Order: sequence, then C-alpha cells, then structure tokens
Amino acid sequence: MHYDTSALQLATKRALPFVTAKSTIPVYEHFLLDGRGGTLKIAAFNYEGMCILDTHAPCDDAMYLTVHAKTFSADIAAIVEPEVSLTAKDNKLIIKTKQHTARINTLDGDEFVVGMYPEDFQAIDPAIITALDLCAEAVNEKHSAVILTGVHIAANVDGKIYVFGTDGIRAARYTIDAEYATPFEVTVPKSSVQAIAKALTAPLELAVSDSVIAFRTEDGIFTSQLLDGKYPNVQSFFSRPKENYTTITVNGADLSSALKRAGIFVGMDNYVLINAFGDQLAISSDSHDKGAAEIVLDAQMDGDAHVAANFKMLSDFATLANKGNAILQIGKPDEAIFMYGVDNFDYVLMPMQIKR
Repeated sequence: MHYDTSALQLATKRALPFVTAKSTIPVYEHFLLDGRGGTLKIAAFNYEGMCILDTHAPCDDAMYLTVHAKTFSADIAAIVEPEVSLTAKDNKLIIKTKQHTARINTLDGDEFVVGMYPEDFQAIDPAIITALDLCAEAVNEKHSAVILTGVHIAANVDGKIYVFGTDGIRAARYTIDAEYATPFEVTVPKSSVQAIAKALTAPLELAVSDSVIAFRTEDGIFTSQLLDGKYPNVQSFFSRPKENYTTITVNGADLSSALKRAGIFVGMDNYVLINAFGDQLAISSDSHDKGAAEIVLDAQMDGDAHVAANFKMLSDFATLANKGNAILQIGKPDEAIFMYGVDNFDYVLMPMQIKR
C-alpha cells in the first residue's frame, strides 16, 4: 500500500515521544502498525502513557506488526519523495520509494499490549493544550516529592479549569474560563504532559478515571497514568496580598534579550539582580571568574524595587512573555515576585537571598 510521506512523517513525530527509550522488553521500543479496520493506525507505549494515532490512510488488513520506533521514524523522516509503500513480508517491513528500499525487522502485533483507558469522553476547551505546555515548564521531574513531578489539573473550580505547575520555588497557573462536564482534580507526570501537549490538536475531548487520563482528537487517543498523592494548594500562592509592591511594565522581548546577555556573566549561584528606579529597570550579574554586566531597560513603574532572582527561572518566564509587555510585581527582597505577560497565565517566583 502507498502512503503520503508527509502524513507518515508527522504521525511518527507525534507518536515517538510515547515510546519507551530503553526497555528490557524489546516490543516497548516499537511502534505497533495496525491495519485492521482498513486504515493504518500507529500505537506507542512508554509505561506512563500511550498513544494510538489513526492516519486515516487505507491499509491492508493483514498489516499487524511492530517495528523498532526510532529506526522506522528515522527512515521515514529521511524520505523526500511524496509517496512511500509499506509492505509486510517474512518478518520484515519493506519501506520502498523509487529511490529507496529498506527492510526493518518486525515482531508479531500480538506481542504489543494496548493499555486500558477511560472512554467516557466529553468535550474540553482546547486551551488546555497551551495550559499544559506552559505549566510543565515550572515542574522539576526530578523533585524528591513525587507529586511535584507532575502538572495538576483542577476542573470546575469557581466555574473554571485551572492548570498548575510548581517545583516549590516557582509556580505557574493557567486559567481557562470554561467548565468540563464533571469536576475532577488529577496530577499528570511532566514527561507525559510534554508528549501529550505536542501531539494534541483541536477539537478535543477528555476522559478521566482513578488512575488514567485520556485525550481524544479527531485522529488519535493519548493517555497517561496519574500520580498518587495530595497536590499542594498552589492556588493560594497567587492570592497572597501584595501590600507595598512595585508594578513594573517592560517590553517582554527586551527583557528576554537582557537576561540572555546577563546570563553570560551569571556565576555558580545562578542569580541576577533586579533594580528598578525612576523609569529604568537594571538587570545585573557577576561572577569571580567571568566578570560582571549590567543591562538597563526603559520601563514604566510606580515605585522602586530591588530583588535577586534565579536566572534560569526568570528567563523561562521572559521567553514566554517576549511577544508583548511583561509585568513584574516586586515587594520586599524576601517576598514573592509575581509575573504576567501571557494571556490567562500567571507566574510566581520566590526570590533568592544573597549574602555579600
């Protein structure tokens, strides 16, 4: 059977993050290629999550095998011709174009076990794709507290859907002004969130059980196991009183560029100093072995402010806010820094205490 090369390339790119990188069970490093039902479906599994993509391309019903995912993806990605044929023969998958022929070893499709997932799908606002992507940036998947290695979703709180991420030093919140059919709260591993967010498309549906979350698009199903444990009350971080805070408005792209330059001179402590005065925002850094730098930006503010902040975490926010204005609310040197600049997205960063 012949397939559109670009469609296969896109499908394998979306499915590959769901493949187990290294496994004692070889089949879990494979894609399942399933032609039963008349169209080619590609499935992948990585212990935490799974995807089943329907290419909607007509396929021989006899196609039911697994193939090494990275090998198959790399070979398909290298094809420049518009069409490619896939043929199963003698425990091989033959990939052929006019200029190219490859034979990849296969395993029987029955060796691949498709996991169970909830099927009571209900429509959900596709803004959750952006929410998952942004909030995952605030999560440290190596955190000692397992519950903090995931992104938290809370549906139907005050008539909204909230998505949170935190590593204990910073917190991110995305607010979706919509409801889901049934209230729920779940925490999804960061690695799964990143794979799912890259694969999802609108329109979108969601289903949740006690242990699995599943998303359904027009061409696929994407699932993840859930983390056990009680997620901290991150919502309270964003409702802290802001008495005697200074509000600073600066061009987001300028802030991002200034931090990149300051980053050249950041030392082992990984911090930058922020000094706001008059109508200028100064960002400075120094290290014993590199030297020092100060970048001064024009800004609007309603007072002075001085604080030290983690360079990388501040840069992560600035990168997200580089298409418009970034707003920083800074209080005393030991108080949380509040940041805004992306629609429906709030970011809180605890300051660093620097001894000089």
